[in-house]
Amino acid sequence: MQVEIGVKELSGALAQIIEAVEKRTTIPVLSQIKMTADGETVTLFATDLEVHMQVSVAAKVKKPGVLLCPARRIKEIVGYVSAGTISFTLADNHWIHVKAGSAKYKLPSYAADTYPTFPPVEKTEFAITGKTLTRAIAATRFAITQEESRHNLCAVLLANGDAVATDGHRMAIWKDKELKAFRSNGSESCKDAPNFGGVLLSRRGCNLLLLLVDVESKVEVAISEDSLIFSQENWILRVRRPSGVFPNYQAVIPSKDKAKLKVAVSSALLADHVNRVQISADERTQYTRFSFTKGTLTLMCASPEAGEAVDSMEVSSNVEVQFAANGKYVLEFLRANEGEVMIHAADEHTGILFEKEDSLYVVMPMRL
Repeated sequence: MQVEIGVKELSGALAQIIEAVEKRTTIPVLSQIKMTADGETVTLFATDLEVHMQVSVAAKVKKPGVLLCPARRIKEIVGYVSAGTISFTLADNHWIHVKAGSAKYKLPSYAADTYPTFPPVEKTEFAITGKTLTRAIAATRFAITQEESRHNLCAVLLANGDAVATDGHRMAIWKDKELKAFRSNGSESCKDAPNFGGVLLSRRGCNLLLLLVDVESKVEVAISEDSLIFSQENWILRVRRPSGVFPNYQAVIPSKDKAKLKVAVSSALLADHVNRVQISADERTQYTRFSFTKGTLTLMCASPEAGEAVDSMEVSSNVEVQFAANGKYVLEFLRANEGEVMIHAADEHTGILFEKEDSLYVVMPMRL
């Protein structure tokens, strides 16, 4: 195999494919990128067995073939070259000869047939706009649990026109009719599946899609029993579906009709005030008290180590309601949703509901 690839094109493809390379050393061959050269295209493959990714790039193929090359080393080499082309030649004993500018490298590698075989790509079932898919992920992924053992919550649920993520203490929902196309194929992903259906998209899949998706183009989607497959013009991403069943999320959304407090606030302004008092918040709980009176919201944080902070802002409230919540959780929603946000609260014991157009956010209260 012998190919030449433009530095700019290869650099862009590597920035994408490197994210699917296995970072641990338990299976050494997974630290490699597989290159296949044919016609006028080189296709890069990488996997950590949870995700499979391939990215295609235009190239001058002098001799078709397949080789494996060390992912991190190639990325370092490309980083030192600003223009021109980089050539790859497969030599004897699986060594790779690389020429980048005036520099030449000889890199040890593995036989191409030792690399895992990529599963076949299922037929496209539907297409979704890149803007919708990335917005759904960005509006919810911050609420995914950090507890890796809770497999069913280490994901975003795409079901019934909703994207949903929760860690058991807060929940983010984003609505769009395009998301109704996601229907379970195989194991069910949500409690009361006949009503919700849907599929789970892992945190890893969320992060990779935000890196890969061109928001101006359609994303083709296929769903198998164990995986989700996404693709655009020059890339394909296969993500394993997490195990477990997502909770009945609709059952925990507080009723707006029962809310005593219904007030509109600027997300940027509220975030600014919450940020100020967070200086004195307890590092573990991020406890923040929200006290609404007629025309005023007063925020307070206190901890033995950082003292106490109090701040206030004008609001259009005409009732007296107070509750406590994790200030960091509130900030993450406000930063993901610009403009005016509605806050609904019944009392200090009920979940607090934040609403912004197609976004809903529920934060469970802390004891006052």
